[in-house]
Amino acid sequence: MVNPEYSAAPGHPTLSLGSPTDLIAVVPYLLPGPPDHSMALLGLSGAARRVRFAVRHPLDGGPAPGTAPPADVAAGFARTLREHGCDRALAVGYGPPGAVTPLVDALVAGLSKAPVELCEALRVENGRYWSYLCPYPSCCPADGVVFDTASSLIPATAVAAGLVPRGSHARATQVRLDPVTGALRERMAGATHRAEARCARMWGGPRAEDGSGFGPELRAEGVRLVRQVVAALPASGPPEDPDLLAWLGVVLVATRVRDEAWAHISAEHAEAHIALWSHVLRRVRPAYAAAPAALLAFAAWQQGDTALAAAAALRAERAHRGYSMAALIRRALHLGVRPDTWRHFSPEWLEEISPVRGPGGRAGPEATSGAPPPTA
Repeated sequence: MVNPEYSAAPGHPTLSLGSPTDLIAVVPYLLPGPPDHSMALLGLSGAARRVRFAVRHPLDGGPAPGTAPPADVAAGFARTLREHGCDRALAVGYGPPGAVTPLVDALVAGLSKAPVELCEALRVENGRYWSYLCPYPSCCPADGVVFDTASSLIPATAVAAGLVPRGSHARATQVRLDPVTGALRERMAGATHRAEARCARMWGGPRAEDGSGFGPELRAEGVRLVRQVVAALPASGPPEDPDLLAWLGVVLVATRVRDEAWAHISAEHAEAHIALWSHVLRRVRPAYAAAPAALLAFAAWQQGDTALAAAAALRAERAHRGYSMAALIRRALHLGVRPDTWRHFSPEWLEEISPVRGPGGRAGPEATSGAPPPTA
């Protein structure tokens, strides 16, 4: 195989890969999440053959199977590798032959057209690896090669440099998704009942085009609330009032309201929106989780936190099967689409093409009514 190097950034330690075992050992330092039933692809460039790009794609049979045919996935990989200026690639597939081989075959065909040279393609399963490109049985026997990543210099070099496997952040990611418990959960349950009652009282208007059943008044209320909450983020962070949070969860069911929140998320302000939508997601009932989970996924993707983005998008799809925003984000993650290629749409553009007006006129942030009042 080639002898690539990985350096996180100028001035950071360099991890040199000289063997298939080194390649397997470095993957956890480049990509988050468990490797089972997935394909890791590394893009290389330049005479130094440095790793410039890394992405993981779920394989059929894994916990989050991809929906695209292998040829389409390979074509997406080739396009993304070119965008990153990569002329070589390394692939490591984790799982049985039936799951890994179809995508490797597609990569061999697809990358050759790019042209991107596939320098190594491994399949890893049960402590052994198999090379798809090595033709020598003495080097790569039919029953695989037993490997031990502890024998590689990669872990020791990484530890000495203060690096940790990205999977070590899995718990921190999960904390952003775990529902609140105890007294706070009970307060949110009561607030949700009040929000649903308020929604029912306002339900009588014309039905919305987005199919949610929300008429103009409800959508205007929702847009006003989103604008109020987002405007308050720099000074006070996410809101704490259970009634306001429950009402926000309910009105986000309307696509126009959800899109208003989406339009405010940018890479520059991604961290604040990660905090906001994680805060909301952890508090709303599962029935209202799809929109805040998808918004969290998008904000995380914009910040480059692919582990959180993938986990939040999956949460959204579990809450609402076929939720289109979550499916869009998961596809972008699977194909390694760069966040900076996203064509941002502004709140002003959204208001122009889909104006929201309630009984009092345009839904501006100054007109918001805030949290729903308790019902008698």
